[in-house]
This record gives sequence, structure tokens and C-alpha cells, in this order.
Amino acid sequence: MKFSKFDNSGFTLIEILAVVAVIGILAVASATMMRQSIFFDEDGLTRSSLDALMSNAKLARTYATTGHICCGQTLAPNGYGIHVDMDSVGTKNTYYLYAEFDGDYQYTTGTDDEILATGILEEGVEFTTCWADGGTITVAPGEYCDMLVSTGPGLSNLYIGTSTYPSEVYSGEFGIVMQHVDDPTTTATMITYGQTLLIEQD
Repeated sequence: MKFSKFDNSGFTLIEILAVVAVIGILAVASATMMRQSIFFDEDGLTRSSLDALMSNAKLARTYATTGHICCGQTLAPNGYGIHVDMDSVGTKNTYYLYAEFDGDYQYTTGTDDEILATGILEEGVEFTTCWADGGTITVAPGEYCDMLVSTGPGLSNLYIGTSTYPSEVYSGEFGIVMQHVDDPTTTATMITYGQTLLIEQD
């Protein structure tokens, strides 16, 4: 009787690892291409920047309305807010999520106010202005603006402040505007409503 000889040929460990490596490279390449296809255009970059700003603003609102305690303190701060510095020298793409401790209801350097996070807009996107009262109060490049929600469940108010106007309670609409430098038509605005503390995009 003859026994057939088993064929021991198959994939070696090195061959399997090589295939896995190639699949990994292709996956990374396709993910990169997908991200570029979504965000490469100016409008996509601007919208992505707006989404990130809105997420931080909503976090500030949540922290304030729930009386969140931070920064190693035993009591909650006066409020949480977003500070946009439209300095013409180079910070027109940066904003801060901060906790307000010094009592002026806006972010002030050199005080007890604490920066909790720093946001940077997507490449080529810059802040252009902030506005209130339907645009009758505007902030020009080289100045700053703040939106802050005061701390306290059921007692929270929207405060707005600019380089020109001291921070005060505001019940109207407050907008922060950004655009892509390569296409000024790609503007995006975050609007905060003083009476309801609703935050939405325009």
C-alpha cells in the first residue's frame, strides 16, 4: 500500500507579516486621502474650525451651568468662557477655553483666570470679527472679544466683553466670525443667544 505524501507548502510567518504590513500601509494611505478629500477645501477647513470652537463653547456652558469646580479650587469660578484674541501680529487663529476667577467676567492675563484649553483653527482659517446687537457692535482685527457663561444652575447669564466694551450681561445674539484667508467667501459664524444660552452656527 502506498501512502500519499502530504504537501507541507503554505504561508510562512514572514509572508503573513508582509501581507499584514501592506494592508496597514494601504489603510493609512486611504484614511489620509479621505481626510484630505473632506477637509482640503477652504470651506471644509472653515467648518471644521467652527465645529471645534462650538464644542469648546458648549463645554464652557456645561461647566458653568453645572457649577463645575476646577483648577485645584474648592469653589466654582465666576464662570467659564471663550476668549478670542484677533491680534494682527499672529494670534488671529487662536482662542482659549478659560475659567474666570478675578471678577471682571472676561479673560485677563496676569490674573487668577485659568486657561483650560487652547484651540487653534485649521490651517489658513482666521478670526475676522465678533459682533453683537445685530452687528452694531463689532470687534476689529487687533482687538479681542469674550463670551462667558456665569456659574450657577438656573442662574447662568451670558456675558460679553471686547477691547472697547467692559464685560456685561447680554441678552441678545453674539457672533464670532471666521474665514479662510484664501477664500473670503468661506465665512462661518458661531452665534450664542443670551436669553437661552443656545449655541448654533450660521
